Amino acid sequence: MLGMEKKINAFIERLASEQVGSLTENIYLDKHKQENLRLYLMALCKNKPTYMLVGEAPGYKGCGVTGIPFTDENEMKNHLGTYQEGYYFENIKCLQKENSAGIIWGAIQARNDGKIPLMWNAYPFHPFKENKRLSNRKPNKTELIVGKSYLEELIDIFKIPKNDIYAVGRVAQSQLGYLGAVKYICHPSHGGKAECVNGILSIK
Repeated sequence: MLGMEKKINAFIERLASEQVGSLTENIYLDKHKQENLRLYLMALCKNKPTYMLVGEAPGYKGCGVTGIPFTDENEMKNHLGTYQEGYYFENIKCLQKENSAGIIWGAIQARNDGKIPLMWNAYPFHPFKENKRLSNRKPNKTELIVGKSYLEELIDIFKIPKNDIYAVGRVAQSQLGYLGAVKYICHPSHGGKAECVNGILSIK
């Protein structure tokens, strides 16, 4: 466990030190988001994930707020931990909600196996549109090159087998191409709620 904790802390420190462009926010400059991510990853060390979901990039209402992929404040409180357990909420009386996070976590809970997956993104920082920080933008090729190294590192830390890694959306599918043919799940934000839920429920 100490070895894993050291690797996770080093991983988060590297995230926080990454220089990003003018249309990207390094959400891990924020100490609270660092701690939320650390708590989530350390919890997975105790309850080893059996599969991994890889998305596109943090959204401004979800991971951009919590630091945890596919997770808004509402889902973080309901499924990961509370303020008393160390998780940070910007406003505990008015929790941020993101549609994609609600769909993903709803499907995870519907599996009813007591397992929380390892979740990450093709690009771990929040890309936004020009003059509109509260927006989401598809990461470009240069950003995805940066993101690949973090993705590879996290897969290695948790030793997730290739056959247990699922791409949520086409950007993630392309990013995971170096592994060969990976399993694909439709991204919920692209009008594919039912397909996304069914994809997660069908994971063995």
